[in-house]
Amino acid sequence: APATGRDFLKEDLARRLARGDVVYDLCFQPYTSEAETPVNDPTVPWPTPFIPVAELRLKQQSLDDSAAVEADRGGREASFSPALGPVIEPIGDINAVRVAAYFASAKARGAKL
Repeated sequence: APATGRDFLKEDLARRLARGDVVYDLCFQPYTSEAETPVNDPTVPWPTPFIPVAELRLKQQSLDDSAAVEADRGGREASFSPALGPVIEPIGDINAVRVAAYFASAKARGAKL
């Protein structure tokens, strides 16, 4: 049965990390033109390929030890925005809305803003 509850993603990750490393492929999908890859219409599938640029590997571990609990606390206090830094500017209306949504989410969690 699918997990539910406030921490279901953390609980799922904990189960997966208990079994072994968890690996994510980080990819990007190139923009070609507004007609083919529109940034303001998330209902249009982009035909451009996903290009892998990195691999993120989380080593097998327990999320219940004291170091993991402290890291979790730090993560809950952190904030992320698609507009972080001087060289990252969100493109399109959807990403502009994400900036506001991420800010509201961080504020609700009590993150340090």
